[in-house]
Amino acid sequence: MEARFKLVYGAAETVGVYGAGALAFLDTGPGAGLIPCKVETVAEPGHGNRATGGRIVARLTAARGPYRRGETLTEPAWAIVPRGHVRRRGGRFTIDTRYRWAVS
Repeated sequence: MEARFKLVYGAAETVGVYGAGALAFLDTGPGAGLIPCKVETVAEPGHGNRATGGRIVARLTAARGPYRRGETLTEPAWAIVPRGHVRRRGGRFTIDTRYRWAVS
């Protein structure tokens, strides 16, 4: 089975800085896929390309699998992906991890 997601690791520079109110996706991996959400608060700043650090509080705007619309979740920074960093090509999603969440 081929992977549905591809991560893009580019140069070290950050392409985008985001905060509370940003529209994003919750990346659940192969489970429920990408779930639309809105960032409520950035509890701890973090980066998209690092598995450590960052806590984002987001409210889901759609239901997928076990996740329900309106549910509020606290997730690591790499699991909440700004919508502009998700690209669809050939039926697959590509996630550009060069983003940063900042406390606003």
